[in-house]
Amino acid sequence: MSNDKKNGFTIIEIIICFIIISILSQIGIVAFRSYSRRVKAFAAQNALLNVKKECQMNKDLKQDETFTPIEPKSYSYSSRKNNCSGGSDNLVYLNPIDENYLPTYFYDHNEGEVGCLYNGFINNLFNKCVSKFYKFKFEKNKFVIKDTFIERGCSAYALVKGDNWKEAENQANKLGGNLVTINNKEEYKWIQKNIVFGHKRLKDAKYNLKNPNSLSMYFVGLTDKKEEGKYEWSSGESSEWNNNEDLIHRQNWLAQQHMANDNDYFVMHSNDVGFSDYVNKGYRPHLYNGKVGTLTWVDNNSSFYKGWGTPHFGIAEVNKCKS
Repeated sequence: MSNDKKNGFTIIEIIICFIIISILSQIGIVAFRSYSRRVKAFAAQNALLNVKKECQMNKDLKQDETFTPIEPKSYSYSSRKNNCSGGSDNLVYLNPIDENYLPTYFYDHNEGEVGCLYNGFINNLFNKCVSKFYKFKFEKNKFVIKDTFIERGCSAYALVKGDNWKEAENQANKLGGNLVTINNKEEYKWIQKNIVFGHKRLKDAKYNLKNPNSLSMYFVGLTDKKEEGKYEWSSGESSEWNNNEDLIHRQNWLAQQHMANDNDYFVMHSNDVGFSDYVNKGYRPHLYNGKVGTLTWVDNNSSFYKGWGTPHFGIAEVNKCKS
């Protein structure tokens, strides 16, 4: 009798092979879909870049404000298909059949810019489109300081012009947001480091500051305009602070209860170096209660800060993940 095993596969081996093949197939399908999405998106982007070239060339040579609307696969142009000036918002849109699968592209003939918007956030594939879209959306407004757009997580920030808190808040509202809500100490430190201290963001944007060493105020969303001493964020959001008073420099907090009446608004200063969690317990404990905040208050109608002769700014914030 022979002990040699017969050639062939056991049922278990066959099942394992099928599982492996199935897994590889799924990986291949996902990879193919990702590749297919990229190809379609880049084709649409290139199509709109060609539209930009054609519109600019026709404007210079023919005084003609039209283009040839060649539509790439899975995309179609918006109304007024061949007009370089686009629709009511002056943009030419190249819209995907499925906005959750592919980004939307747009062309601004006046500015000569092509941008994109993608709401799906699938694998962060087109997050750059989202960034470009928000930067474009912000900076097409003259009250937004050019190149101050910056992101952190779901938040998009930009500096807006505003001689007082109400004006700055109104500008932020026009962008679809509010003056910044400082949710926790980490966000405060990030804003202080990347935007406020020493006019960091303005200098990065090469903004023309007449006196870069001058002190300026950056308006934030904290206010007690509805009820004296009750501090709320203009966005209506809650924050991780146990008490918003923890944010406020105690000396200013006590002073404003007697001097600024009921219209108090809060700012960060360009010389703000961030938090000192605790002061010496023996140093005026009745005033500081062992803690030091950083925000200071201003009366919206005060001649004090207007008399500085330095520009003031608002820190606008829009939540990209909700809008």
